[in-house]
Amino acid sequence: MKFKWTYGTDNTIYSDALKIRKEVFIQEQGVALNLELDGLDSERFHVVGYIEDEAVVTARLYINDANQAKVQRVATAKAYRGKQYGSQLLDTIEAWAQDKALKGLVLSAQDTAIPFYEKNGYHVSSPDGYLDANIPHHDMLKLLH
Repeated sequence: MKFKWTYGTDNTIYSDALKIRKEVFIQEQGVALNLELDGLDSERFHVVGYIEDEAVVTARLYINDANQAKVQRVATAKAYRGKQYGSQLLDTIEAWAQDKALKGLVLSAQDTAIPFYEKNGYHVSSPDGYLDANIPHHDMLKLLH
C-alpha cells in the first residue's frame, strides 16, 4: 500500500479522503453531512492509503497543544475491511508522529472500534464515554517513546 499525505483541501488526495469518509460516515453510519464536514478540513493533514490507484483508507489529523497527533476521521472503504489496511494506516501515522517528535497520538474512537485500536497499542484514556454524532465514543491514547 502506498500512502499519500496532504495539508488542506485543494487537491486530489483530499478528494479521495472525502470519498471514503462520505461512504463510511454519511452513507453507512448516517452521520449528518454538516457534522462530517465541520469546516476544519482546510486546517488539517490528510493521509490516504492506495492500492494501485484505488483509495482504500484515510485519516485526518493535526498537532494539538499537548504536542500530540489528534487522529480523526479514520475510515476504511467497505470493500477493503478485514485486510489489515487500517493497521497499516495507523503505523504510517505513528511514523509521521515520531518523525515530528510528538509525545503520542490521541483519538476519539467509536465504541465498536475500541478493540481495533487496542490491538494497535492504544488504550482508553477516559472511562466516561460520550456521544458524538449520536454514536458512542471513548477517548484513546497511544504514547510514543
